[in-house]
Amino acid sequence: MKTLIESDIKLFPEPIASLPMNWTKEEFRGVICSVEDKLSDMPGSIEMTKSDDGCDFGRVKHTFVDGAYIRQITMLAGAILTSKIHKIKHPYFVLSGECTVLSEDGLCRIMAPYWGVTEPGVKRLIYVHKETVWVTVHVTDSTDLSIIEDEVIARSFGEFDSFITPGSVGEINGGSVR
Repeated sequence: MKTLIESDIKLFPEPIASLPMNWTKEEFRGVICSVEDKLSDMPGSIEMTKSDDGCDFGRVKHTFVDGAYIRQITMLAGAILTSKIHKIKHPYFVLSGECTVLSEDGLCRIMAPYWGVTEPGVKRLIYVHKETVWVTVHVTDSTDLSIIEDEVIARSFGEFDSFITPGSVGEINGGSVR
């Protein structure tokens, strides 16, 4: 996950809303990866780690329960970030705050309380209007963050495309999504 605080790059108040929305899937993938690369190169850019430590844009909390991993991220107002590429369908909950989210499905403004389902292959560009608490829940028996990340995150769209069995939604190389 990459992030940048808006004040570091002097963006206008609605930076995501000004982007065009008529891309093909391949074009969107190229655009979001290009935006992420540009964010990475800017002063003040932060690479999100697995740490619970706070940073300039927020905090991450990890919780493990029987058969599930719960990840809570608190994102500060003004942050611009990209998510990782998700392999597995899972629920998410926005407990507080407000943000604009751009994905292959288009642009939406989310105001808490809100919940949704992340579909496989999703990568998001997010602008945080008000401090936002976003929670995801992942089915796993592991408590090792590196193993969990390998299970639920693709490092690239190429890796994601090879992870999904061609022609089947939810089938993963001979297995099924839990």
